[in-house]
Amino acid sequence: KDAVVRALRRRRKQQQQQQQQQQRGQAPTTLELTADDFTKALASTAPSSLREVGLSVPDTSWADVGGMAEVKRSLQEVVEWPRKFAGKFEQLGVSPPRGVLLYGPPGCSKTLMARA
Repeated sequence: KDAVVRALRRRRKQQQQQQQQQQRGQAPTTLELTADDFTKALASTAPSSLREVGLSVPDTSWADVGGMAEVKRSLQEVVEWPRKFAGKFEQLGVSPPRGVLLYGPPGCSKTLMARA
């Protein structure tokens, strides 16, 4: 987008020159997007994925989750233990899980569990 803006600004200047050329009977030029436009735009542009990054730490704890003791215990083993007992995992040669898939019907506390 920024590269196109740069090209359009350059085009505006060219249009002024074209008007002068047309008055003299010369053919108009076309809009040209160059690698230099992209290079200059990259220097002044932040990646879109970083523009709106906002991290928030939820204030939900395990005490907020009522019941589901077995699910809470399983999640704590999978998520908390690799951090708490990193040395033991390393000692045993066990690698922690790379992710957790929570599935179920709407309203079964998947989001609440993930926040806790």
